Amino acid sequence: RVLDSIGKEMTGEVGFKVHAESNFHTLEEHMYVEKWQPTLFASMDCSSSNEFLCFQFIQMIRQYGFRPLGAKFEKYETPESEMFQYLIPLMNQGN
Repeated sequence: RVLDSIGKEMTGEVGFKVHAESNFHTLEEHMYVEKWQPTLFASMDCSSSNEFLCFQFIQMIRQYGFRPLGAKFEKYETPESEMFQYLIPLMNQGN
């Protein structure tokens, strides 16, 4: 999750899946743990050079009757990747 971005520098949080059988008490002693319920995400493969993508993607999502629900995520395959998967948690506006 990107917390701040200025020029070519970025401050963020790194996340990964944790298996159900993992000991959360031990994990929480060493790191911040945020648990997510099963969630519907809109996703798109993107280039890190497009700074207006977030706004355009959210506008398209709203046109289809959804609204963002919480923080967006950017999933990079490697730290050097120019491409990433953009993930936005969604809620149907009818609910």
